[in-house]
Amino acid sequence: MVKVLQKIVFYTLTFPIAGYVLGGLSQLARLTCLFKVEGMENFPNESGKIMLVSNHPSMTETFILPGLFFRHYVFRPKHGPWVLAGSNLWRSPIYFLPMCVAWGRVITVLRKQKRKERSFGRATPAFDPAVKVLEDGGNIFFFPEGGRTWKREKEGKTILFSALKGRKLAKLRRGVALLASQPGVTLVPVWVEWSTRTITVGEPHTFTDVPQKEIISRIEQIFLELADKVA
Repeated sequence: MVKVLQKIVFYTLTFPIAGYVLGGLSQLARLTCLFKVEGMENFPNESGKIMLVSNHPSMTETFILPGLFFRHYVFRPKHGPWVLAGSNLWRSPIYFLPMCVAWGRVITVLRKQKRKERSFGRATPAFDPAVKVLEDGGNIFFFPEGGRTWKREKEGKTILFSALKGRKLAKLRRGVALLASQPGVTLVPVWVEWSTRTITVGEPHTFTDVPQKEIISRIEQIFLELADKVA
């Protein structure tokens, strides 16, 4: 029943609104220079098993970045991305309706899990649905910092800085390693820098044969190097 409802929401709301309207508006914004999108040539041509991950400076990119899957919505609608979101967002009256309409396909992640469920190398119940989506050839989009950067810093979490420009990134959550290590998954990093109104798509990476404990540090380094390349 849940899958049927998800399909109804996707094809009646998400597909026309997020796919055509938001995706189209994103393309228009690029053409009118409201913001720049650089590196789109790095976006994979494959239909599925794409994992788009981004830093999270604000809520604005939450509604813009799914538009990077514009051609998937148009030409391969079943490959429109699933969005991973913290369960706390659904309690927000400000974001609840816009997220339902703009995303449609949402995988809710419980951020507070028992310590014994957080070990590397196993799919915790919170990430089981995301693993299944990737196994079935679907696409996923999420923010691996686990929240907006400034909020994570305010909570006292570890903050990393890029070497040249000192741009901030909260230490990534373990779930990104679990998902990136799935067979055939291509990770596409994105850096959002609103101070220069720039969204930069980095080169794709695969981590199938990389130990999960190494994946997080590698992805963090990829993000920080990408941050220094942005104007």
